[in-house]
Amino acid sequence: MPPGYLPRSRTGCVKPVFFSTLTVGAACMLICVLVNVFVSTGLNVRAIGLAVAAAILPTLLYGTLIIWLDRNEPESWELRGLAFFWGAVIAVFFALFLNTAAWSFFTVASSQDTGSILTAIAVAPLVEESVKGLAVLVVLWFTRRHIDGVLDGMLIGALVGLGFAMTENITYFGVAYSDGGAAAVGTLFIIRSLINGMGHAVWTSFTGAAVGWSRARHGRGVLRLIVPVIGWGAAVLGHSIWNLGASLTISVLTIGLERVFLLPEWQALILAGIVGGLPFSIPPLLVALLIALLGRDQESRVVRRYLPVEVRLGTLTPEEYQTVSDPLTRKSALAAARRDGGIRRRRQQREFNQIATRLAFFHYHAIEGERPYLPEIRRAEQLRWNLSALRWSMLNPADAG
Repeated sequence: MPPGYLPRSRTGCVKPVFFSTLTVGAACMLICVLVNVFVSTGLNVRAIGLAVAAAILPTLLYGTLIIWLDRNEPESWELRGLAFFWGAVIAVFFALFLNTAAWSFFTVASSQDTGSILTAIAVAPLVEESVKGLAVLVVLWFTRRHIDGVLDGMLIGALVGLGFAMTENITYFGVAYSDGGAAAVGTLFIIRSLINGMGHAVWTSFTGAAVGWSRARHGRGVLRLIVPVIGWGAAVLGHSIWNLGASLTISVLTIGLERVFLLPEWQALILAGIVGGLPFSIPPLLVALLIALLGRDQESRVVRRYLPVEVRLGTLTPEEYQTVSDPLTRKSALAAARRDGGIRRRRQQREFNQIATRLAFFHYHAIEGERPYLPEIRRAEQLRWNLSALRWSMLNPADAG
């Protein structure tokens, strides 16, 4: 057995204690966040319903797009849900507490308007990107196998940011309804959910991508410590630029459109949001998409280089390796499976590809110098058994039915 495969043991009860404490704490935080939401809506049932609907619908759309990017080696729904919950509840709780404390300090030291501006520009991006980015580090520390590289870290960060944005939007929409009714909610929806609907997800994805890159360094080089800080800094900077630049630009344009073109306030705000908001929201989104594409390319290279180990072990045939390692062949195999055996056969072929990809990453980490724990070695054996079972099922659909 190669030295990289020599297992290491894992002992202690730190994780059970941590997760038990986290569960109790998360329940308390959830209650606090719900109370804040109810208070922001003035306990108005209609306001709550409209705010929740306006926040959840775009979240479902953006969440689907984020998950689609990681379709080759997807994370479990449990991890996705935990990442989203961290953003929607835990991160919101700490951000609410720390931002309020900072606002109170600046207000006492200067004025209420100054306190609001300083909190939005300097404190909120720093606090929010820190508590959101912490989720990626927690996943890396406690369930390391879920982050194989840039794309996995990016996915987790984006889901955390998406959850945060949803809860924040519910609060903002509730306040908007109290101030101006459904029309005010609609105007704010266009700016927060359409023009910059992916803002929080994009910013935190920078932190996640940097942590994923560092994890793939397997403990080598000082850059593995520097790059995550750079990614977090990029998230904070992008957040600050939006809070300062976009908000200021939209406010100035709104006033100008109202006074010069005599537009109604809601029309001026929407037009100003499009003209003044998109230049601040589109560039970070394009950068995130580029990083995601590079992350998918990295996954493909890992599969091509490390999956042949399973061919030599007899787990895969050369033809199966070609199918899994080549994106075009993989796509053709999925189409053929759907044509020959329907949705069930396509689902089996997709699962076969995903399991093979996980095995490739198992060898990637082991060969590159990260010794696996015994449970990970057993999990790899289970994956091989699953591949054999799926192969038999696809070759004998009548018996497997």
